[in-house]
This record gives sequence, structure tokens and C-alpha cells, in this order.
Amino acid sequence: MRSSLSLYLLGPLAMESADGPLSIRYNKARALLAYLALEGGFHTREALAFLLWPDASVQAGRENLRRMLFLLKDALKPDAIESSRDVLRLRAEAGLWTDVGAFTSVLDSEQRALAMGAIIDAERIAHAVALYRGEFLQGLELDDAPDFGNWVQMRREQYHQRYLQALGMLVESHEREGNLQAGIECAEQWVAVAPLDDAAWHQMLRLLVKAGQLDRARREFQRYRHLLDMELGAAPDAAVAALLETPAAGREAGTRRQAPLGERRQLTVLSCEFEVTGEPEDIAEVQHQLMACCEPTLRAAGAHVVRMPSGLLGYFGYPFAQEDAARRAVTAALLCHDSIWSRQWGDESTNLPVRAALGVHTGIAISSTENDVPDAGGMVSRLAFQLGAMAGGSGVAVSDVTLHLLGDGYSTESAGQLTDRSRGVEVDVFLVSGQRSPQRPEAARAFCGRDEEMARLVDAYHRGGGYVGLVRGEAGLGKSFLVEHFCDTLQVERVVLQCSSALRQMPYHPFVRWMRAWRERLAAEQPGLPESAERILDAIGERMLAGAQMGAPGPGGPGGVEEIGSLCHELLRVMVPPGGVICFDDVHWADPSTRDVLALLVECPLPDRMLLITARPEFVPPWKHSVEVDHLDLGPMDDFAVVDLVHAVAEGKDIDADLLRDIIKLSEGIPLYAEELTRDVLAERRDPVAPWSLPASLQDLLMARIDSVGRARHVAQFASVVGGDFTLDLLAEATGEPRAELAEALAIMLRQNIIVRCDEKTYTFRHALLREAAYQSQTRVARVQAHARLARRLESSLAEGSPEVLAWHYSGAGSRAPAVKYLLEAARKAAAQCAYREAVSYYRSALEWFERQGEGIDAIMEELRIRMEFGIQLCALYGFGSEQAVETFRSALTLAQPLGDDPRLFPIYWGLWTSASSWANFSMTLTLAETLLRMAGAAEDPNLLSHAYYARGYSHFFLGRFAEAVADLEHGAKAYQPQQANLVLGEDARVTNLAVLSIACWHTGHVEDALQASRESVAHARRIGHRYSLLYALVSATELHRLNREVDQVATLSSEALQIAREMGTPLWAVCAETSEAWVKAVRGDASALGEMASCVQRIPAIMKGIAPLLVARWTDACDLVEDVGAGLDATAHGLREVTQTQARYVQSEFERIKGKQLFRQGQPASVFRPWLERALATACALDSPPLALRALTNLVRYACPIPSSDHMALMARMMARVQGGDQLWEVRAARGLLSRYGARVVHSLR
Repeated sequence: MRSSLSLYLLGPLAMESADGPLSIRYNKARALLAYLALEGGFHTREALAFLLWPDASVQAGRENLRRMLFLLKDALKPDAIESSRDVLRLRAEAGLWTDVGAFTSVLDSEQRALAMGAIIDAERIAHAVALYRGEFLQGLELDDAPDFGNWVQMRREQYHQRYLQALGMLVESHEREGNLQAGIECAEQWVAVAPLDDAAWHQMLRLLVKAGQLDRARREFQRYRHLLDMELGAAPDAAVAALLETPAAGREAGTRRQAPLGERRQLTVLSCEFEVTGEPEDIAEVQHQLMACCEPTLRAAGAHVVRMPSGLLGYFGYPFAQEDAARRAVTAALLCHDSIWSRQWGDESTNLPVRAALGVHTGIAISSTENDVPDAGGMVSRLAFQLGAMAGGSGVAVSDVTLHLLGDGYSTESAGQLTDRSRGVEVDVFLVSGQRSPQRPEAARAFCGRDEEMARLVDAYHRGGGYVGLVRGEAGLGKSFLVEHFCDTLQVERVVLQCSSALRQMPYHPFVRWMRAWRERLAAEQPGLPESAERILDAIGERMLAGAQMGAPGPGGPGGVEEIGSLCHELLRVMVPPGGVICFDDVHWADPSTRDVLALLVECPLPDRMLLITARPEFVPPWKHSVEVDHLDLGPMDDFAVVDLVHAVAEGKDIDADLLRDIIKLSEGIPLYAEELTRDVLAERRDPVAPWSLPASLQDLLMARIDSVGRARHVAQFASVVGGDFTLDLLAEATGEPRAELAEALAIMLRQNIIVRCDEKTYTFRHALLREAAYQSQTRVARVQAHARLARRLESSLAEGSPEVLAWHYSGAGSRAPAVKYLLEAARKAAAQCAYREAVSYYRSALEWFERQGEGIDAIMEELRIRMEFGIQLCALYGFGSEQAVETFRSALTLAQPLGDDPRLFPIYWGLWTSASSWANFSMTLTLAETLLRMAGAAEDPNLLSHAYYARGYSHFFLGRFAEAVADLEHGAKAYQPQQANLVLGEDARVTNLAVLSIACWHTGHVEDALQASRESVAHARRIGHRYSLLYALVSATELHRLNREVDQVATLSSEALQIAREMGTPLWAVCAETSEAWVKAVRGDASALGEMASCVQRIPAIMKGIAPLLVARWTDACDLVEDVGAGLDATAHGLREVTQTQARYVQSEFERIKGKQLFRQGQPASVFRPWLERALATACALDSPPLALRALTNLVRYACPIPSSDHMALMARMMARVQGGDQLWEVRAARGLLSRYGARVVHSLR
């Protein structure tokens, strides 16, 4: 049966019901609940009242007890407490569970089993150890209830001793199972909680020696000896000291293997080097005083401190990451600087000159907690020391990396550069001289993707009243920025009460910091603080401020909290005018006393002021559930908002489209991640080998999350190597670790929101960058080993459809041959699915890993095949004329030329043919097409023959040889054999032959045949389900219907093509479809569409220059239809240049015709425009295209020949006779009208 009430008493008090976490406001109510839970049975009201309020009268005590019981009954189930007028009890049978009960039950059971000679259950003991989160009722202190305090202290000691017994039992169990490392870690835990316990040290040192870690055992022994000397003035027990002198220690030390170094970790190192001038004895004494002065400051800031002969090194981020490590380090350094300069050093008779060289640097280091080495190799520490030397005692010298992490809030100035010898680069140095008020850099940030939440806040503000809003979301979602932007936009006054992770044990710390800041800011101003505010501050100071500064707990009773809450109410009423905003920021870090005051403020909101609270999801509200609070839960932003944010951060600088897509994918809608990834791109701080190494600004934040899982971290790291989803079974088989330990680790990772459950068996990381942080925290050796183990495990079990997974692992393991094999399989699989971006990535990686085996033809053909396939995918993704595709095919041609016309080279020459119109002209495409036909004929492969005929027919068409084009394309369509067809060349040959055939037929006057070929092309592409081929067919169909002036059909086809092109990310077809859509808009009267078409024309050369004449023809046609003379003349001039450069003569007559027409509209004389119309007619006749000739003729007659010549009319009649099925074409209708008007003259001429 599920417990209806769960109490966690070992550690800070926490409560849960079946519906979720519970919160009870007052310490006295929490104390009463804990007492009733552990002391079963009935208790008299008088005894409980005296226990908790011994100084109160009987009546007051009972009244206080009644109020606390009311709070408990409000929070718990109605039947949880059974009470009468005189007695009461907590009903355990109603479903009460306590961690104390579970903890003691397990230990009692296992100790009984041990006494009977049975082997203890290590998993159950480990579960009991995990239940002990800290001392009993940690943080719950009632200064005015000594009897309750004695009861708590007795229980604390009892459970602490049981905890130490459990650790001892677990150490012995691990050793018996042969798991020495787990035993050592457990012994370390024992030593940490009982640092003066001889038994704990004996077990840890004995296991270290047994495991062969003698150096570390000696270091730990020295630490133990120093601790005993400092604390007790005693020496270690002889039995402990003897451990290091055993023969086994010597043998194991000599034969043990070197343990691998720990992990990659971002460290912020503070170097504090003391420079003292004087006699050696005086220097030694002052050095000791300086260390005693500064070391507590560093430790209080969270540093791992190492003593050096002449100073201290403080490591921030070791052994656990800290979200604000850089700020902690620099703030601690400034405090040390001020402390040293504020006093004299030496005895009364001497005053020695002292200077502190303070430097702070942030970088990636190899850290090993096992060997107690924060910075193996000293790269980060050495640079911090060099920075300190540059500071010269004037302040704190920091590197540019550290400065970037500090943000606003410090006074800095440039201090030159120094050389990082380990990397051979120059490092910019800055001198920090102090702290200053932040300038709110958020105000300059772009506001994106939060319009709905912003509107809710604005609406609430305008409604007035005592609005309370809770803005909740994961780190980095922009909670604080939303509130900042809201206040800045409405220009309202605000008070920000900022909670801090570093001060979460300091009572009322947001209020203390705020009040200090106000006093400092207004101290020099006149008239300064209002008198009423001064009185309130003094009153609060008497009750709270002094105690908070000393670290003492706040008032325990409800009266004290209520009084402080009332004073805070009054102070905020005075300091925040009506219409102002009170913001509690990051309340998940609020101390218990602050939570109490926050609850009062929520339950009794100030009139006409807004109270806005920001918190992470784990925050449990301390106020009553019945209080009305507006919840604004922030989720990830959509991709469009992320794009807007990236461009705003870039401030007009270009972001490569591929990089933009990567930023969107990696950030997963988290604005902080998107901003920092973008800044990393703009600053060019990316490693070309690992282009998406975590930005330094995110390292601490993400690693703090990974470190929060404690001993489960190594499981998170291994899981990150898997790459995507993972299961418990896979981890157990790949690591060889016990399933129970792995299951416990996964449970911890779930609780800490590191991973999420996909289904009953599958897990994945909550965020891609969390996985990346865990992955990059491992050393290169550790990652290689993990990849190799996973590759071996998965190769035998993965389905054939998962080559990309094996490619990832063999690449990570550094295994060249299998990496290339599976990368190529993954690339071909992606290409078959038209996933061109993924295919290009896999092919590029395969080429990086590929190593040609010899210079024989087979070896060369293998490399050529890879390069050919790669080039085809580049064409699909970036365009046939893209620099990447052209360079790939040229490299392949260099390899292929010595091999002659070997049919196996067909794919290489195919790639060259597809791009030739971009780097040469259509004469070159025809030459290459002839080569393709020879190769296909030699190979006797109908599939290759179909492609080769298409290539030559396509080339003929663009050269204006329409009859030859029709013949070749019909041959290509007939040669197509469905049973032998494949898509290795990126497109279906039947689709392409029919698509181009349709347009070629139109130019020869066979309009009905053209429409039939187009319909068959589209239908076949849909039938085979190949999206790239379908795009080819659709875009070709839009061109055919444009020539027919069938606007609705063009609109329908181009809309479908554009949607598919954007989904696939193929720029060539996207630009073609965009041009067609713009043509439709122009024909329908939207003249602005001409600008869109001009933009498409500008973009196409970088994609496929050879197709530029086609797009210019559409642009020119649209200019003609909307009668835009200026744009039309620009377009025709552009088109004629393209014809000259590419030899794409098939559109030449249209450019000449429309240029003459636009010159006529411009008002030019016949001597100017008529030659262009005549030239158009001559070109159309040379091309032998009836429709083009009719267009030129009708325009010539209309604009230049009021009375047409008999020759013109005779030509018109002959061309009309050759058009089949095109009765509705505008040029046919125009010609028919002219022939009808001047028919007699034509008949006479023909006679």
C-alpha cells in the first residue's frame, strides 16, 4: 500500500503526500509533527505545550499548540491526527512512512542476520545508507524549547552512530565481494562524517594499500596525522601507522598499474602568492599569519585549497562544479586583497612589507579525486600564477576567459597580455580592482518567444490589486529576464530580493543583501533613506541582521517570524510605491527563514504592488495551497524564436545556415544555451576538431547538474557515450557493473532531472547539452574505451538498420576500418531517405577516416566511389554549382583521368556533368554527356544508358537543339528498366527524362505530348516515393504550365514543391519553387513579387549557375506581364549575359523579344526596338521552335509592322500548322487573330 504521508527526518525535514510535496510554514509545527511521528501513542496537550513553549502560560501554550495543530491538519489528511480535548496522536495506521523507521528496520534486521552468522545483504545496507541524508532534523533548531532540543540531540547521536555502523558493514561487504574501489569510496564517506574515528581511517588506509594505491594512502595518512595533531594534539594509532609498513604495501606498490587520470573539468584557479620582505624567521611567521587570514576566505567561497610554500591555490569547480565559480573566485580574491592591505603584519616591533599577487584563470584541466589531483599537468594553475605576478599587488589579474564569465558587476581595466606556453597563444589580461553595481546587461538583450507570458503580466499589472505570480522553469529559460523586461517595458519601480546558492544557509540573506545595498547606495545621498524606513531597518536589524551576519539561526517561534514578516511588509510598503514590483529571484535557493517570510508576503500581499517570484521546477511553495498564485511555467522556445534570438545576438553578423541549424538543435529551445552557443560561434572559440565543445559560460552550469548525482556520475558519463537512448540492460552488459548499483544510479539521475524515462525500459538525457557535458567531462582514453566496449556489444545485437550507431562508436574508438564501413552504410541509408544533410555529414567523416590501400585500380575506385557519392549528396543539399560539390568532383576527376573510359567511372563523370554548366558551359555538358553514353554502352547497363541519354538530351535542350533533345530523351525513357533501376545517382532516370522531355516537346510545338510527359513524370515520382525526383518533376511541371500561362496550375505545383524543398533543405529546388510562386503573384497583380524574383536570381549562381537563365526567363516574363519597363530591361540584359556565358540558347529569343517590347513601351523609336524583335524572330527560327517563332512574329506585327508582310504571314501560317494541341496558347490565339485579319493577303502570297 502506498504511504499517504512520508516524512524524511534524516537531514532537512521534508514531507510528501500521495499528491506530492507538502510544506508547513512554522518550525514549531514541523517540530510537533516530527515528535508525534517518532514518539507513538497518545500525548497530553499540556506535555506537548510545555515541550515546545516552556516559558508560556498554560493557556498560551495550549493556544499555540491549537494553532500548530490547525496548520498540520490543513496540510495533512483530515484523519491523520486523532485528538480529544486532552490528548492527541498521529495515526500511523493511516499510511505513515518515515525514513527513520526504514533506516533502523534495515539495520536491525541485518545486524540480527550477522549475529546468526549469515551474510549481510549489501544492497539493503546501501539503501539504508542512502536514506541518511544528514543529521536528524538538520537545520531545525528551537532555542526557546530546551527539552525538545535535548530530545533532538539524543536522536541525532543515536542515528549518527547507527549510520557509522552501516558504513562499516558496507565497507566489509564490498571488500568481501572484491569490489575494493566501492569499499574505498564508502570508507571515504565514513571518514568524511567521522574525521576523528580511528576505525574509519584504519579501514580506508587498509583498503588503499590492498588496492595498490600506496601513494594516496601515504597522503591520506599525513592528512590524518595533521588532523589529530591540530584537533587533539595526539598521534595516530600505532595499528594505523603500521599499515604503511607492511611487506604487502611494498609489493603492491611496486606491481600495481597506474590508475587512469580522472576526468576533464573546467576549473577556476585562484593563485594567492604572498611576497614578504624581511628576515627568514619573520617571513615564515608572517606567511603563516597570511595563510591563516586568507585560507578561511577561500574555503568559505567554496574553494578546494592547496597550501604552497609561499601561498595558496584555490580550486573552484573541484571536486564538484559550481555554477558561479568565476565570480566566487574573484570575489574571494578581492576579499583577500582588502584583508591584507587593511592591517599590519608582523609583531609589535616589526611591520613587514607585504604584497599579495592574486591571479584568477579558468580553463579545462584533468582532475582526479581518486588521487587528489585538481589540475594534473598544472596548465590552469600555472597561468593563474603568471596572472598573479602581473597583478603586482594592485588588484586581481584575470584572463579574458574568466572575465567573460564574470559578467557585469566588477571594475576592470586592460593590463596587457601574457603567453600561455602550453598552447602557444597570447592571453589578454585584465585587472579587477573591485565590485560595482551591475548595469543590468539584460536590458540590452533581445526579447524573443515570450510574448504570451509578457502579455499575461502586463494584463495583471493593469488590473491592479495584489497580484502574485510564480515564474517557474529550468535554468536558462529566461525567468529573471522576463521579469526584468516586463519592469523595463512598463518603466515601473522594483525591488529585487536575490537568493544565492552560496548563501542558502544564511537566514534572511536576500533581505540582508538588499538592505545593505540600500544603505550603501543612499549613505552619501541627501536626504538619504526616509526616516520611517530607517526606523524599520533598525527594528529589523535588532531581530535579524546581526544574527544573520553571524550565521546564527533566525527566531524559531511563530511570533518572531510573524514580527519580522510584518516589518518586511512595512519596509517594502515604504520603499516600493503603489504600482511597483517586488521580485523574489531564484527562490529555490531561499533559506528556511526567507521561505517563511515569503509565505507571509504571498498570503498577505501588499495592496497595489505586484509580487513576482522566479524559481526552478524543484521549488516547493511554502504558502498555503488555498492562496491564489498565478503560475507562469516557462517551456523551451520554438525554433522560430530561437532563430530570432540568434540573429539578435549576432547583431547583423552572418551566421552560416548549417551552424544556425546546429544551434537550434543543440539549444533545444533554451535561450541561455542558444545565446552562449551563438557567442561562441561569433568569437570563433570553437575547436575545429570538436566544433561544438561546450562554451565556458555553460560548463559550470551543466557540470553542476552532472555533479549533483554524486557517485552516480560515472554512470551518467558512460551513458553519455551511448549517444542517444539507453537501457539498464545495455549499461549492465557494457560496463559489467551490478544491475542493482546501476538501477540505483539511474534512480538518482531521474530524481536530479539529469535523465528522463522514455518508456518502461528506455532513458535519455533531459537535454542534449547535459549529455554533451557528461561526455566531454571524460578523458580521451576513457571515451575511447567506452566507445570500444559499446561497439563490440552493439555490433552483434543491433539490427541491420542501425549503422549510424556503430559508426559513432567505432569512430569514437578510433577503429579506422569499421568506422569507414559503418559511416558509408549510414551515409547511403540517409541518402536513400533523402536526408541529405545527414548523408553529407557521414560521407565527410568517412573521407576523413578513409585511408587508401595502395595505388591499384581497385583502391582508387573505392575512393572514387566515396567521392562520387559524396558529391551527389552535396549537389542535392547545396546545388550542382556549389563550391563544395564542384571541388569534390574536380578532385575525383584528377584521380579518374588516368583510368580512361572505364564504365566504373560513370558515377564520377556523372557528377562532373551535373556541375559542368556551373563551372564551364553547356558545350562542356554535351562533351561529358557523350562520354557518359560511351561508358553506358560499354557497360550494357540499361539504367546507366537511361541516365546517359537524359544527360545528352538535357544538354541539347539548353543549347537550343530541341529536336535532338526530344530524340535523346525519348530514347532515355524507353531504355529505363524498372527492375534494374536504382537511385545511386540521386534521381530516378524515368522521372528526369520525362520531365525535360515535356518542356522540349513544348518548344517543338507538341503541346499535348508535353503535357502527357509531364503528367507521367509526376505520377511516376509519386509512385516510387522518391522525394528528390518528385521535386524535379514538380519544378519542371511549373515551367511547362508557365509557358502555357496556366497560372492556377503553376500556383498549385510550386506550393507543393516549395513545401517539400524546405522540408528536405534543398536550396536548388527551393529557389526554383520560390521563383515560380513569385511569378504567380506578379501575374495576379502583385508587382512587389518582381523583387523576390530578382533576389532568387542573385542567389542561384552559388547553387547552380547553369540554371540561372531559366530563372531569369521567369523574371523577364513577369516584368513583361506587369509592364515594368525598368525592371524588364534590367532582366533582359541579365538574361542575355547569361546566354553568352553559358550558351543556354533555348531562352535567347525570349530575352530579345521582351527587350524589344519593353523598348517600345519606353517610347523608343522603331529604329531602336524593331531590330530586337526581328532578332528574336531570327533566333526562334534558327531554334526551329514554332511557339517561340509565333511569339516573336505576333509581337513584331503588333509593334513594328502595322501592315504585315506576306512573308511574315506565310511564316506564321506554317508555324501555326506545326503546333499540335496548343489551341489555347496565347501566342496561337494571337496568330490566329492576325491570320484571320490578314488572311486574304496570305492566300494571295501563297498562290
